[in-house]
Amino acid sequence: MTRTTEVVERADPKVSVIIVNWNGKVYLKDCLTSVLSQTYPNYEVILVDNGSTDGSVSLIKESFPEIRLIRLDRNYGFAKANNIGIEEALEDKLTEYVALLNNDAYVDRRWLEELVTCAEKSENVGMVASKILFAGLNTINSVGTIVLKDGSAAHLGGKETDRGQYDLIKETFAPCAAAALYARRMLEDIGSFDEDFFAYMEDVDLGWRARLAGWKCTLAPNARAYHKHSATSKKHSEFKIYQIERNRVYLVVKNFPPKYDFASSFHSLHRLIVMYTFRESVRTEVSRYFENVPISRIMRALLKAWFDALLSLKKCVRKRKIIQSRKRVSTKAIDKWFLTFSKPIHEVASR
Repeated sequence: MTRTTEVVERADPKVSVIIVNWNGKVYLKDCLTSVLSQTYPNYEVILVDNGSTDGSVSLIKESFPEIRLIRLDRNYGFAKANNIGIEEALEDKLTEYVALLNNDAYVDRRWLEELVTCAEKSENVGMVASKILFAGLNTINSVGTIVLKDGSAAHLGGKETDRGQYDLIKETFAPCAAAALYARRMLEDIGSFDEDFFAYMEDVDLGWRARLAGWKCTLAPNARAYHKHSATSKKHSEFKIYQIERNRVYLVVKNFPPKYDFASSFHSLHRLIVMYTFRESVRTEVSRYFENVPISRIMRALLKAWFDALLSLKKCVRKRKIIQSRKRVSTKAIDKWFLTFSKPIHEVASR
């Protein structure tokens, strides 16, 4: 299949902004006020509440009645809750884009306008990344995704002072779903998030599936979001270690070419060794995990992740067959991704 890159002029395509909330009442006012103040003229806001018990629903009903509220009976995780919002959004045939925003983030007034402008430049752009800064700081959280050969990932630009060094980059591997835009045509082609991921890495998996199907991601450097990172989950926790490692294995089995599939275990061992050497480095993400979680519990989380991933192997292989049947890129193109969109593991672990 050859996808045309011809751009068709159209006036303000509709965007559905989806926000997933779980007990994030303290963050909602900043988030929702910023989204409802956009300069872009054609959008709606859908909030999917994951069974909050902190009064979030009452706040939304009383202070933000213009928002479409979907109430779930319990916490179904980031992936499924977003999928529910995406399905609701795409029922409207006029909706051309879905924008995702974390409940613990807020955005500039031109955020949507900048995202859509970048998306409309080419038909094969299915994803647009925001410039995400840490709230209250001139420090980058993410301007896209770094991919590693063991299936793990990191934020491009993470923890760097924003000096405009990424403002001229036109392409990144995939966006961070904390503040991102996805095209309807891409979602209809490859599907939305894998709900087995529950939380973490689901956006990286979606990026891989999109890339394999021939879609690209562009960076919108003027689409600025400000993230109170991991505010509604425990940032350096055993739960997060387990989720990320299990989902990394899922991603590899589903998406990697055979030559990378087989080598991923060795790359993963190398990554874990490098991370262990950085355990006492002050103020790195790795050191904070070791500060918060005893090494015995880290090992237990990793072992449980590998065991549970093994139990799901047949299911992942079935998904792999579908993904690979839709593949529109060569292995040489994937080789190039690991050159263009990757960083040395030592550099990632030292953040």
